[in-house]
Amino acid sequence: MSDDRILWVRNEGLTVPVDLSGVRLYVLPSVENLEGSWDSEIQAPQRIQWKDIAALAEGAQVFIGGRLCERDGKRLFCNFPNEKLLVLFYEGSERTLTVRAIQAGRQANEYWNPLTPYALAVGIFSQLTLFITYLPRPAYRINALAALVAVFGPLFPLLPPALLFTAAYRRLWRRARLLRVYRDWVQLPLRQVDLQAAEGQLPDGQRYGWVALKELPPPEGGQRPPLILPERRPLGGWWYVFGSLPEKMDKKSPPRGGLPYPGEPRDPMAVYACFGGNPVELARAYNRRAHLLELGAVTIFSVGILSEVFFIATILYLLQ
Repeated sequence: MSDDRILWVRNEGLTVPVDLSGVRLYVLPSVENLEGSWDSEIQAPQRIQWKDIAALAEGAQVFIGGRLCERDGKRLFCNFPNEKLLVLFYEGSERTLTVRAIQAGRQANEYWNPLTPYALAVGIFSQLTLFITYLPRPAYRINALAALVAVFGPLFPLLPPALLFTAAYRRLWRRARLLRVYRDWVQLPLRQVDLQAAEGQLPDGQRYGWVALKELPPPEGGQRPPLILPERRPLGGWWYVFGSLPEKMDKKSPPRGGLPYPGEPRDPMAVYACFGGNPVELARAYNRRAHLLELGAVTIFSVGILSEVFFIATILYLLQ
């Protein structure tokens, strides 16, 4: 690091400076057992400041994504208005960085944004103003009570009987969020290979492709098994395995796809995975199921709010 916000990063024999001026920095926590965390919440990336980088241990892993520029005869990573530089410090294996970043990058509730707290504050203030205005006027007593009830509107989902509907809403929304993560995961291999061609090439020149299998054979020679989504049975009856292909064709090729059983690529950013069906069809299926779950979640949440309003209105009516 240097005082002019330049971070020096290196890999296998290559050192490149990174200009961090105006760049957002993030730290991605590690996950010890990724396969065991399908249905659990992975901690979101933590944003850090420039001064916090000094607290990171020397040799910390970092992923840099962006454009190179030339400055004073030197090449470095730069931040551009239309192409933001991505700087992500991470722990754990670099082979699972992509899938972990996709899962952790999604917010638990995507309808909550930085403006939400200010909107709630403005709403509460306006309702209190109406309550104070209407309270001295007997003819507007109902309006004053309605404004007072609206002040506590944000708390309705946390009060019975709406609390039960809120719990169901959160469960459905969490599942829909996970399905969207699956949708993004299954589309990752399509960056390197076209399903029509069945074979592509990675940036390091290694062959990359896929095969479709009726059954998954066990890995040979201590080979690490591919990343498998928790599907009980494949869509259409075929497992699609993506990975690196040997230089020589194997005569014991699977009956469909025409290529040997893929292995783990040298490139850690290349996906080594097995999906329960055609990735394109799976992405559509996951997206459709996520939409249905979100629609059901919003419907249940709305019913809970209406039940709370009816409950409070009944109490106010009985107290008159």
